[in-house]
Amino acid sequence: MRGLGFENSYCFFVDAIEASGGLVVAWSPEVCASVFFHSDYCICIQINENEFSYIVVCVYISCNVSRRATQLAQLQEVCDGFHLPFVVLGDFNSTLCAGEKDGGLSWSASQAVGLRDFIQNLGLHDPGYQGDQFTWSNRRMGSACIRERLDRALCSQSWIERFPDTLVKHFTDQGSDHRAILVADKVYVRNTRPLFRFDARWADNPEVRAMVTYTWQEEIQGTPMFRLWERLKKLRHLLYDWSRAGTTNSLRNIRALQAEIEQIRTLSPIDWDRIRELEIELNRQWEAEEIYWQQKSRVRWLKKGDQNSAYFHTVTRTRRKRNFVEGLFNDNGVWVTEEPGKADIAINFYQGLFTSESQIPNMAERVTALPIPTSVTPAMNADLVAEVQPHEVRSTVFSMGSNKLWVRTGSQGSSLRHSGTSWVIR
Repeated sequence: MRGLGFENSYCFFVDAIEASGGLVVAWSPEVCASVFFHSDYCICIQINENEFSYIVVCVYISCNVSRRATQLAQLQEVCDGFHLPFVVLGDFNSTLCAGEKDGGLSWSASQAVGLRDFIQNLGLHDPGYQGDQFTWSNRRMGSACIRERLDRALCSQSWIERFPDTLVKHFTDQGSDHRAILVADKVYVRNTRPLFRFDARWADNPEVRAMVTYTWQEEIQGTPMFRLWERLKKLRHLLYDWSRAGTTNSLRNIRALQAEIEQIRTLSPIDWDRIRELEIELNRQWEAEEIYWQQKSRVRWLKKGDQNSAYFHTVTRTRRKRNFVEGLFNDNGVWVTEEPGKADIAINFYQGLFTSESQIPNMAERVTALPIPTSVTPAMNADLVAEVQPHEVRSTVFSMGSNKLWVRTGSQGSSLRHSGTSWVIR
């Protein structure tokens, strides 16, 4: 390890048994780490960073089926006692599905039972990976070649919440039958002003109702559609400025209420009336937090009220990770992950796409030959320029999701109804 630049005080060894096994964990001097548990197949290390702690469990599970089942059961008991976010990574010597094996004997579902139970019982998540799918191969030629995904990282729910952009990379297997894997937290820095999003927690807030009433009572000249648009625009600006104050952050309110309750419990005598008032507000904030995550997850089939926040968290993180563009290949085949570089690649691609007529021969003939209308007919033009009708506005409004920006008010006007609530368009 000294040859790799690690001193003895910054690494931990588990000796091999004869010619098999053996583990080593090393860290840089800048990392505050301590090993608190180890065995012949795992090392558990706690890392403290800036008043935040998490656990990394490095494993080398046996390839023997019965031995592997025993080790996973023991490791599950260890992880059950963790109160910090944790990730389990290393060689599990097991696959989870037929797609994680190529070559050799047919995949058997019975071999995956132990690892699958380990993941389900602890509620772990596989954050996915970048690189080649298979992390191990027997390095043989032709039909004798066997490849499997034996190495992986499994994250706890609290780890995903703390590090939502966890990224796993599979590196090359040069010089080894295994690929090295890297677990990293990809932090995406937003360089622009965030888009306005209606927060479902605002619906019953008295301050929001007052802003809606104020906006809808303001006199605006123009067509009905113009007046509607202007009111929505002004209301959006009011809601945005109001939300920046942070008073609607239900998670922050929950922590503050919990701290106040614990503070009151330390006093003598205990003010139980005050505690009951705070607990009522705490329940309301917990419900608001679930509403928030339900809206973020975009799950409509599952109703709130059954403590589904953890599920909503997982769906939201998965959707965000799927929508995030990690990198793009430029014209030279180089993988670019920096934000400015990705933006330049996208701009150049579409500029070339829409200005490449001279590079394609017979472009006019090809467009003319397409089996689509090549001009706007008078009937189509009449539909496009026709005045918007009230029933079209209603159809558009009702097609919106229940958590989108609708305007609720007690003003006079033609009333619409949605989910038992009165809405108005003047």
